[in-house]
Amino acid sequence: MNGKGMFKKTGVFILLILLIAGYIFSLIRMVNIYLADINYSKSKDMLEAGTIPDSITYANISIEQNPDEPAYYRNRAKILLIASAYQEDKTRIDLKKHALSDLIKAYSLNPKNLATLRNSLPLYYFLASKDLNLPGGKDNIDEIFLPFTVDYMDRLKKVSQTDAGIYSEVAKYEKRLGITEELNESVNKIRELRPDLLKWHEDLKEIQIQSDY
Repeated sequence: MNGKGMFKKTGVFILLILLIAGYIFSLIRMVNIYLADINYSKSKDMLEAGTIPDSITYANISIEQNPDEPAYYRNRAKILLIASAYQEDKTRIDLKKHALSDLIKAYSLNPKNLATLRNSLPLYYFLASKDLNLPGGKDNIDEIFLPFTVDYMDRLKKVSQTDAGIYSEVAKYEKRLGITEELNESVNKIRELRPDLLKWHEDLKEIQIQSDY
């Protein structure tokens, strides 16, 4: 066999190896995505059952198996925030820091998807609440984490500056946190985009009354 034929066979062999390797990699990836979703569901089930340690375990596994899914990071952040409600200050702050890291990671994975971004909003509200066992308000603010929540709300509004739905949802949480300046800005924007919402939307009617007072 001459050198040219040998070289050709070697090239075909290498190409075949690469194709097989790519197929195996894709198969492993698909299996991991499937298993990650199963563990994500188990994590939510465990949280609903009140078994926080098991919920965290399954959340960690789902992220290891598919680190590119924002919902998995939001899920773990939610678990950490719930766990923080039953801890002393130092542990509570540490858990919240980890939850914030997960929320930031979830945002970085899909910063333009409105549905994904809106799903993080309630978690940022809980992040800024000092005691999750009490109603939100000025007397229940976690000053350490409030700036992160305010910043996220501001970024969320900027993603879609003509979406009255975004502003109304953010305004609801701004009202609960008692951050008046930001709330008034949101109400003014809603008044500009969809003034009718201020007349019939239950949450916004209450906000309208307070902001005009």
